[in-house]
Amino acid sequence: MRPANVFQLELATVFANKRGLILKLVFTFLIGFPFVLVAMPSQVRVSGLMMLVLFTSFFGAAVSLVRRRTDGHLDHLKLLPIPVWSVLGDFVLSGAVVDIAQVGILLALFVLLNVSGATFGTLISIAGLFFISVLLLNLLGMILGYVMKSNPEVHLIGALAVAFIAFISGIIPVPAILHRFVQIILPWNPVALLARYLTELLHGKEADNEIMFIFSIVFVSIIVIVFLLRIINWREIASRKDNLIKKMN
Repeated sequence: MRPANVFQLELATVFANKRGLILKLVFTFLIGFPFVLVAMPSQVRVSGLMMLVLFTSFFGAAVSLVRRRTDGHLDHLKLLPIPVWSVLGDFVLSGAVVDIAQVGILLALFVLLNVSGATFGTLISIAGLFFISVLLLNLLGMILGYVMKSNPEVHLIGALAVAFIAFISGIIPVPAILHRFVQIILPWNPVALLARYLTELLHGKEADNEIMFIFSIVFVSIIVIVFLLRIINWREIASRKDNLIKKMN
């Protein structure tokens, strides 16, 4: 089946390169697994996993978009009769799907092996915050990649941006001059909230929040619906249905 949109094209490209996909999954797993299994301070374990989320989602999205531009892939897609925002939106969604697969396995193992007695509401909230974080980081990474002009530039600025996001998310120690500013942002920062939920679970605390639970259910449902709308070729299904009706008549 031929790809019907850029989202399907991107996923088809990823899965076509099986060796690259396996290497990407194994590399991410090997980097993150020590934070899942090895005994170390809870803050270090959570910070390590969250830095992995930042680099795979934000940094990876920025670098990949610049690489598409330098390879001429982005220019070819601009020739299609679809708006640029649709192309970039499919880039964000496809990147988020791959990143969720990469890091989601580690987060699931982290909770399975280190947490006992977590409520359903807490697990759904963590899943929702993880989805939101990955999608938002991919979007921000695409915006940065769209502004950057070369690979060296995006690697330098991207690394600095990752450090800044880690600062305002409370993942790494915050300089005293930024402490008050960070405290204002933390309650609205999904990356910081995800890190807080994971840390509290390690300490045996429940971070149940009905509003977060409901929001997570709604957000995950929307993402699943959008995914289904983009992954299924509805025109081909409609065409097959019409052909079947014609044959029956």
